[in-house]
Amino acid sequence: MRFRIMLSATGIRLKTKGGEQQGGFVTTRFVDANSEELAKKIAIKLVADDDKIIATAGENDLRSSRAAIEIEKVVFFRTHLR
Repeated sequence: MRFRIMLSATGIRLKTKGGEQQGGFVTTRFVDANSEELAKKIAIKLVADDDKIIATAGENDLRSSRAAIEIEKVVFFRTHLR
């Protein structure tokens, strides 16, 4: 099954041209999984392991207790193969 997972992250120190500031972001991941719960777990791991996000937020900050990655929306896609 294919899912579209919208996630938000808050409580992250983001690197900016002027230094750092507290912030967050919203992102979407497309996941193939056998259940919605597994799709959510995979999507969170994908975001936490994303090199571009880590470069902006910093690995330690993204995985710290201050950071919160939450599921905003889950959409199930039915696919038809021919």
